[in-house]
Amino acid sequence: MSVNKDKPVHFCFTNIVQLQFSPQHQRSVINTIIHHAFVPRINLVFAFDYKQPSPFPEESENHSLLFTRSCDWEAELERCKCPGWRVTLANEKFLLCESLPECFVVPSILLDMNLNKSAPHFAGHRVPTWSWGMSSGASIVRMAALDANISDSRQKDVMVDAISRASPRQLPVHIFDLDQLCPSVKDVQNSFLKLRDLCMPSTPQEFWEKDSNYLTHLDSTKWLLYISFCLNTALEAASFLLDNTTVVFSEHEGRDLSAVLSSLVQIMLDPVYRTFSGFELLIQKEWVALGHPFTERHHLISGSESEESPIFLLFLDCIWQLTEQCPAVFEFSETYLTSLWDSCRISLFDTFLFSSHKNRTEAILTDSLNSSFSLRSVWRWSRQFSKNDLRLFTNPLYILNKYTTEPLQPEKAAEWNDPSLLAV
Repeated sequence: MSVNKDKPVHFCFTNIVQLQFSPQHQRSVINTIIHHAFVPRINLVFAFDYKQPSPFPEESENHSLLFTRSCDWEAELERCKCPGWRVTLANEKFLLCESLPECFVVPSILLDMNLNKSAPHFAGHRVPTWSWGMSSGASIVRMAALDANISDSRQKDVMVDAISRASPRQLPVHIFDLDQLCPSVKDVQNSFLKLRDLCMPSTPQEFWEKDSNYLTHLDSTKWLLYISFCLNTALEAASFLLDNTTVVFSEHEGRDLSAVLSSLVQIMLDPVYRTFSGFELLIQKEWVALGHPFTERHHLISGSESEESPIFLLFLDCIWQLTEQCPAVFEFSETYLTSLWDSCRISLFDTFLFSSHKNRTEAILTDSLNSSFSLRSVWRWSRQFSKNDLRLFTNPLYILNKYTTEPLQPEKAAEWNDPSLLAV
């Protein structure tokens, strides 16, 4: 490609970072970026150049629960004291659903043959899956919407009845239709593009013009409005669970906003997930194992522009709002959240590269025909930061609530109805 030898090259990145390179370095920089930024296949991203030969013991020691094995889910069921549920292997070799892991949790009353019969009735064959539960029997379940080509809703009724009977007292079930309550994937993307434009003025004149009416411009992006929708819906769902009602998050494919809402509710109700290890396990469970489409949402391969949308960033911003309103109940700081998002945008680690465990397995098998290797996990933070830097990840106020077992009770929850009152 041709480049201007007299003018510096200026780059604007999706994580709102701008870089400028001198003319003498621009050709090599551009060629490197083209090679790694517009790949046709996921196994051509930089993480596969950054791999190490197997075995890679420090990775497995650092993170034991990846929720790709039945024992991981069984441990979570035991911790939550939910005896009415079981781990199914009906998706072995991903024959039932390509976006779910090979093992996941369903009501004990359902046989694998019931799952095989019901799967075609749901979008993407994503049958209802258990995410978390309380000792009272109330649980969080994620479910894809019924397939648009199928008008018979009896299989949905069968699933909902089984979910109710999974609790010892057959608790009632409340279904949240997230397609109606929350923004769509496209809405989030359009909002983010407006927010990015607001934060990246190209000239001093544009900066001062936007700065003079910053809050008005921010409001027009609807970003805080969408955060408000998510926080309010999560708070309502948490209230249902505390009232001994099982909550089902229904979404078209069950892979985007249901991950946001399920994660938020668990953080509100379970203090384990407000720690470093718990938060990372939550992301592994709700986002990585249960198949959030990171490849498409982060536009990691060419041709996926229409599916790009920073749903995970929306979730992290919701968490930041919670840390601002309840500053002493989270072990991690906003620096940690920022670093987590930055790690999503660089293709060094495998954690946020793939759209499902099936995609991960196939990509690694394709690339390892001649040698065995391991990709690096993002959770090994010492590979990115020094000990002094890692100290910034810890919230110094957390020591006051280190041993709490109480649900999160945001003092300013009423303000979530008004996006203008959220932290900016």
